Formats: sequence, structure tokens, C-alpha cells
Amino acid sequence: MWNKTAGAIKYMAKHYANDYDYFMKADDDSYVIVENLRKILRKENPDKPFIMGRRFKPFIKQGYMSGGGGYVLSRAGLLNIANGLENNTVCQSNKYVFAEDVKLGSCAEATNVSVIDSLDAEGRECFHPFSPSHMLTKNANGYPEWYLKYNYHRIDTVSFTNKHIYT
Repeated sequence: MWNKTAGAIKYMAKHYANDYDYFMKADDDSYVIVENLRKILRKENPDKPFIMGRRFKPFIKQGYMSGGGGYVLSRAGLLNIANGLENNTVCQSNKYVFAEDVKLGSCAEATNVSVIDSLDAEGRECFHPFSPSHMLTKNANGYPEWYLKYNYHRIDTVSFTNKHIYT
């Protein structure tokens, strides 16, 4: 999976970086509420290198974005990572880690791409890695152990009255 993601980042940087401000990676089973995502991104600067999504904490000092809920790269973030990918010593430092999201997080940190949290004004996550039915029926004790361990911020049930949910 990492090779596909790295290839896509390099391709987008080469062919689309001048045409778009932000680039989103999401799985084929993700649902994105584009209006909400646009609203939060209006407050950001695409020329500031950042990545935004659900932040996980182990393995990478600044954390990394969970692949399950999708993530957004600013144009500058995309270009920094693409340049790092061209230099194997920069973005291949975790060659024994095979998780795509961890490798991307390592590369982001190595290329000075900052992590931006995706919390709303009430401290609730806006990028969600599980289906709505799964998120609504679980309390913090009902999630897999790895999820409780990896999540950077506190875990609560999802409120779909949250007007700022993105995925």
C-alpha cells in the first residue's frame, strides 16, 4: 500500500500541485462531507506544509494520520513529501515499518510537514475511521484495544449533531 501512496503523491505533485490547494486521500468506502471540509480548510493556508486527519500517537514523535478516516495534505505538504520521496534517505527511514499511514507520518515529520488536529470547537474528532453505525454504538470501552492505544485524543461516542464532521 505504501508504494501506491508514495507513487500517487509524486504523481499529484508533478501534475496537479499548481492546480489545487489541497489533496485528500480516502478509501473507496469513505464518505466525505465536502462542505464541512471546505469550511475548515478556508481557515488554513495551502502554502503552509501540513497534514490533517485523525491523529494517532505511537511510532512518530509528532503523531501521524490514521489512514482509515482519510487525511488532507496542503499543497506545500504534498510538495515537501514528494521531494522527500525523491530522496530515499529522507522518506525511507522506517524501511521495516509496513503500515502506509505510519510511513507517511514518518515522511511528513522528516520533511517538516506539520500535523494539524481535526477537532471541532468542542474537542470532538471530525475524521472517523469506522462506519457511522459502528461509531454510534460504541463507547470508549467498546473499541478495539489498538484504537484506544493509538488515538491521540480522548475517545468518545460520535455525535452526529456535530456540524463539522468530515468523514
